[in-house]
Amino acid sequence: LSSHVTCMSPTEPASADYRPEADVERLARYFAQRYGGDDRLLEARKALDPEVSFDLPAFEQTLRKWGVKVDNAVELFAHIDVDFSGSISVEELLNVLSSPVEEIKRRELQRQRQEVKRIFEGLARSISEKFGSIQDAFAKHGLHGSESSLSLAQFGKLAKQLDMELESAVMQRVFNEIDEDRTGSISVQE
Repeated sequence: LSSHVTCMSPTEPASADYRPEADVERLARYFAQRYGGDDRLLEARKALDPEVSFDLPAFEQTLRKWGVKVDNAVELFAHIDVDFSGSISVEELLNVLSSPVEEIKRRELQRQRQEVKRIFEGLARSISEKFGSIQDAFAKHGLHGSESSLSLAQFGKLAKQLDMELESAVMQRVFNEIDEDRTGSISVQE
């Protein structure tokens, strides 16, 4: 196991419809086989160094070492790292493995909401710094008046202008959160 290092950029694209339950189940099966039946997490806690934490590359490497194939290691890592620290501890990993499926789903929704909120706040700050206002940002894209709106593609272009590199699935989640009326575009009011 490797020691703590901050998270590097993802090596796999994010998936808009990723569900962590299957990957968590694969990890749980590994721990059940490695450490035995019902007390597997207790045995794993004893066997694993509690001071160890994984950045994304170390997590991916460890999954390969363990022979655990997952649908998306980047999204699974993000699911486990709910506090966005860029690393996951052995305790965080084992806590996820001991969670019931409904808790895993709830936790993933919470993680996605926190991620969207953090990005949304960064967008607002960057728009204010670069353009002064939302109206000025829209005007910069040739959109004037209260009836103007940004498509997903225009929103992506705006994000790039603000030096915000977002995975397509994350971009879609942020866009959907802002698009309150579900028209497929973002108005100045939204």
